[in-house]
Amino acid sequence: RGPNGEKTVFTMEPMLRGIYEKHNNNVGQIFTDNPTADAFSHFTYGHSGNKLLVCDLQGVGGMYTDPQIHSLSSGDEFGLGNLGAEGIRKWVASHKCGPLCTAMDLQPFSHTPSPARRGAAPKAPPP
Repeated sequence: RGPNGEKTVFTMEPMLRGIYEKHNNNVGQIFTDNPTADAFSHFTYGHSGNKLLVCDLQGVGGMYTDPQIHSLSSGDEFGLGNLGAEGIRKWVASHKCGPLCTAMDLQPFSHTPSPARRGAAPKAPPP
């Protein structure tokens, strides 16, 4: 319990041992040539009906941690890092399909999401 008796909630994950790498972020930057991370983000977008994108992938080996989800639906789900259509558009613009995308039968992008499909921008945290 917290100092005022309120419930305290937290999450934990196992410590990842090895070389920690950041593969991409939530504004479309790609930092490594990891085909699995890139194809996974592509997969999440296509298989969500182009409504969600899991990005900001980092971790050790094939174990990823602390991702960000961009969503086209209105609301504040997925936290302040959810940049909605703008975040998806930036990721789509930077993505280059590779052999893994082809092997997974992921389709190249023929569009980018419209900001008009996104609700209000995420609210700033209270001061």
